[in-house]
Amino acid sequence: MKKLFTVVAIVISCQVQANAQGNKLVKYQYWPNRNAKFLSAKITDTTTSYFEGTKLYWFNLGGDTVIHVWKKDLDVNMRIGSVYTFKGLKKMVYKFK
Repeated sequence: MKKLFTVVAIVISCQVQANAQGNKLVKYQYWPNRNAKFLSAKITDTTTSYFEGTKLYWFNLGGDTVIHVWKKDLDVNMRIGSVYTFKGLKKMVYKFK
C-alpha cells in the first residue's frame, strides 16, 4: 500500500510540474500602431503555417514570445537576428501549441 501511494504521489507531482511548464509561451497579434503597447526584441526565428488556405507568419522573440503578423503588415526589417519594435500588440487569449 505504501509503494502504491508513493508511486501515485510521484505521478501526480510530475503531472503538475509538466502542466506548469507548458503555459509559459506568450502569444501576441501584431496590428501596426493600433494601440500604445509595444515590444522591442531580437527576432530569433520565423515560421509560417496555413489555416484554411491563408498563410500565417509567426515571429519568435527569444524562447517564450511568439508574434503573429499578417502578410499586409510584414516589413523588410523583420529578419532573423535583427532587433525590431512591434508597435500595436494585442495578447492572444486562446491556447494552441
